[in-house]
Amino acid sequence: MRHQRVYTLLFMAFAGVLILSLFLPEPATSSTLWLLRIPRVLNGLWVGAVLASTGVAYQRVFQNPLAEPYTLGLSAGAALGVTLGIVLKLPYGILLLLGWLTGVITLLLLWMSGTNRLGLLLMGIALNLFAGAWILFLASWADPFAGYQALQWMMGHLDQVGMKTPVLASVLTVIYLVLLTRESYRLRILGRGDELAYSLGIPVGTFIRNLVLISGGMITWTVLESGMIGFVGLVVPHMLLGLGIRDERQRILGSALTGGSLLVLADTLGRTVIPGQVLPVGVFTALLGTPMFVWILRRQLREGFRAIS
Repeated sequence: MRHQRVYTLLFMAFAGVLILSLFLPEPATSSTLWLLRIPRVLNGLWVGAVLASTGVAYQRVFQNPLAEPYTLGLSAGAALGVTLGIVLKLPYGILLLLGWLTGVITLLLLWMSGTNRLGLLLMGIALNLFAGAWILFLASWADPFAGYQALQWMMGHLDQVGMKTPVLASVLTVIYLVLLTRESYRLRILGRGDELAYSLGIPVGTFIRNLVLISGGMITWTVLESGMIGFVGLVVPHMLLGLGIRDERQRILGSALTGGSLLVLADTLGRTVIPGQVLPVGVFTALLGTPMFVWILRRQLREGFRAIS
């Protein structure tokens, strides 16, 4: 009953965010609504859903409450490949392939490192710094327009023109969420330790590798379409934990709904808080996520970095 009330509140918040983002601050003409407003909202919904639901999965798989695509370096790894493609002016498909390869390589290296939970987090931070340094180098090396484009893209945005890409991405996101919810049992078991998973017949290595490959593709697409947007996969799952939602299936679906709403709301604030200026959506997620990251890190250091139960 409590969870039903929580989901009712989430749905009401979701509907309110949609109305706010579509019709504020100024009345939109029909062409503006369908060409710019609705694609932008759809872009925020599917990107936020992917980031938040992947955060739930990674916190279980890596048995680390701070694990998410941004803190583990996947976003930065994918961004490095995409930035290289932007600087070299490569076609869209090659950009996606490069980002997918660098992002997946980053996560596979992280997984095969064999470090403990704290070491995993520190390695993710190191990979973020390493990839960020190369991204800045490539941006400074490129011609002024490509460099400016790369730097603006790094700050995160939801700019989108036309419905084709958001609709296709939304369909794939639904499929991705179905796959994650079907594996909710395995994720829950993995969160309690590899030994228990092996004893119950779960092929841990194969499962993690497949998850990394599939999620790497989805995260790379979010990076390609919206730049680097961090901390959504950290903040949203812990928000649901705070509401008492611990069932894996409910957390995945609830995180997808909340993550999409949160990202659209952040983008709406970025377009309205300063008249005549559009602030990158990544700025708002960082302002929200960094304090929570520090708070969770301090709590976990006190408790010995225990996994989410």
